[in-house]
Amino acid sequence: MSAASFALLEAFESPAKVAAAMVPDATSLHHYGKLVGISQPKRAIRQQSSNREEATRASRRAKAEFASSIQLKDASAGHKTLTACKAQFGQKKSKEKLWEQFFDDPSLWWDHRLGKSNARYPDFKHKKTQEALWIDGKSVPPWVKSHLASMEPGIVQPCLFSWTMKIARSVKDGEDLKALQIFKEMQAQAIIIDRFTYVEVLKSCANIHALEECRCTHTCLIQDKCNTDPFVGSSLVDTYSKCGSIEDAFRVFNGVSTQDVVSWNAMLNAYLETKQGAKGLDLFKQMQRERVQPDKTTFVSAINLCTCAFALDEGRRVHAEVIQRGWEHEVAIRNSLVDLYSTCGSIEDACSVFNCMHSKDCISWNVMSKGYINCDHAHKALRFFEQMQREKAEPDRVTFVSVIQACAARRSLDDGRQIHAEVIRRGYEGDIIVGNSLIGMYDHCGSIVDACRNFNNMPTRDVISWSAMMLGLVKYSQGRKALDLFRLMQMERIQLDKITYMSLLVACSSIAALEEGRLVHAEIIQSGCESDLTLQNCLVSMYAKCGSIEDAQRVFYCMPKHNVISSSAMLGGYARYGLGKEALRLFEQMLSEGMHTDKASFICLLSACNHTGLLDEGQYYLESMCALSGVPATIEHYSCMVDLLGRIGCLKEAEDLIQTMPCIPDVTVWTSLLGACRNHGDVKRGERCAMRVLDLEPELASGYVLLSDIYAAAGKWDSKANIRHITKGKTSTEKAWDYLAWININCCLDK
Repeated sequence: MSAASFALLEAFESPAKVAAAMVPDATSLHHYGKLVGISQPKRAIRQQSSNREEATRASRRAKAEFASSIQLKDASAGHKTLTACKAQFGQKKSKEKLWEQFFDDPSLWWDHRLGKSNARYPDFKHKKTQEALWIDGKSVPPWVKSHLASMEPGIVQPCLFSWTMKIARSVKDGEDLKALQIFKEMQAQAIIIDRFTYVEVLKSCANIHALEECRCTHTCLIQDKCNTDPFVGSSLVDTYSKCGSIEDAFRVFNGVSTQDVVSWNAMLNAYLETKQGAKGLDLFKQMQRERVQPDKTTFVSAINLCTCAFALDEGRRVHAEVIQRGWEHEVAIRNSLVDLYSTCGSIEDACSVFNCMHSKDCISWNVMSKGYINCDHAHKALRFFEQMQREKAEPDRVTFVSVIQACAARRSLDDGRQIHAEVIRRGYEGDIIVGNSLIGMYDHCGSIVDACRNFNNMPTRDVISWSAMMLGLVKYSQGRKALDLFRLMQMERIQLDKITYMSLLVACSSIAALEEGRLVHAEIIQSGCESDLTLQNCLVSMYAKCGSIEDAQRVFYCMPKHNVISSSAMLGGYARYGLGKEALRLFEQMLSEGMHTDKASFICLLSACNHTGLLDEGQYYLESMCALSGVPATIEHYSCMVDLLGRIGCLKEAEDLIQTMPCIPDVTVWTSLLGACRNHGDVKRGERCAMRVLDLEPELASGYVLLSDIYAAAGKWDSKANIRHITKGKTSTEKAWDYLAWININCCLDK
């Protein structure tokens, strides 16, 4: 930039200085005259050369006009000069980007350093765009020459910096497999790799949880003697923890030459990543014993470890140390403390920490909202969201997911619809995670229509969206629509996961769709998920409920191992088809293998005894439930036993069992005995059972129907007609009271 330009830039705010800095000379006056149209005095001077005074006056007049023009337009001139300076600075930045492009792929540039005869000729020139670069240029970044030192003149080849840039850019763009491929190309070309390249490679391994690739990279680090570097060691610890190998992470941590606070933080985060809070806290105490000076990141990790281990007392001790160091107002530490107290059930302490925060970010509000939901205060979470809006805090998608979960927990459809409207107003209706939460909320609130509408309005859907919608349809007895949704899902080529297959198997079970179930089974085998224990359990249950006990047995006995769920599913299949002996053999096998039996296992076993009429075996297992597995008998178990006694005609024993059972009998138990009284024609006991049924649930129509059938079977047509007369044109409660009064009158007359 010329001296006059700098003078203009310096005097930009002073018009007088600008005018003084640009004193016109003869040349500028001549050009100015041409521009503003005052060349006539010049022509007069040329025509009348003898009249020197006229020429002098014309020259002075031109100078005066030029000076006044400068004074009038000084601000414009200063602005233009400043713009030129900024353009020059921008050109410097663009040159730096151009050098970055050069090192990204030097093979796209011509190298003229060897044959260069003129300094004005560029050192590098792009083969396509013809852009030029000079090594000794004014705007060359300081790092260029150091990177060019490894490149021989005349042969442009990718240097270490360019390889590292390629890997870093691939990791940033989420192309981790591409980054690993570039690293393998570097190894194939025997390029010497530094620690910065290794760190980028380790990042790619961590992102895709590639444990074997991480171990191979670790081997290369050992060969290059970079494994003891604290910077590389911290990256290795982080990568191993994200890949799920805490043992390798701890081994690397112990092998680091100098364990600084960064290394300790990496190891603490490794225990946090693998959900080993207690071990992480032990390491934190060891760090304190070795007098390693912690930083703010250390305390955030320590508080999160207390949260992971549900160590409330230890968390309070860490909180006290944070206050002692004067870091209690750090937002990240405060957020972790709110999460700690709310997760450990101390919602009052969480509120106290939150209310004392001088500045709150969106994470602060989200953590507090999540804390209310974890402590079963869904109504407070909704009121907290209203407070957030009053304080003009900007919610994000995590905020909306939390408040939608609160609506689902309260089963508050109206609140859910209001939150949905706010989601649309804030522009989050296209977010997949928010959309999936809305489907689940409407499902929990009993509005499958709203769930379907939200599903159809989603611009993009993932496999979770489809699975949630299918589970909702199955829950509301729309299994056929769930299967239709599966066919639509196949048409859109959505990759199915384990949850989707489970939803489909439940849908097939609900409508006894055996052929569709076999097709889903084939899909599972084709996807390679057939060894998953949860899916195998669902397959056993599906085949049993669809009427193919042979397929259920085939899947069950081909399983490498069983758990209580798979065995209970098989027991339920045997019970459904009256195979009591097989059910007893399987249950004895479960006990001999030391398998833990639960409430559902005994329900299935007693149902099998019920359908087969095995009274002695049923009584034995009902009485020895607590001794065999520590499971106390519940109303469901007694209901099975009452049904078994009623099925074989032991109505008195069934009624005595109801009167002596430790739990309060419900309407299901009395209805079961009422049905047995109908089957065996016991009118008096049937009337007593009907009184109990109508007393517990007046609106239950089956009570009237069963007793009416009892009267018809016994030939008591007048009694049957009285039931019809009582129930005609009245509400359910009026029917019940009239009917109970009529039964009491009949009982008195019989006596």
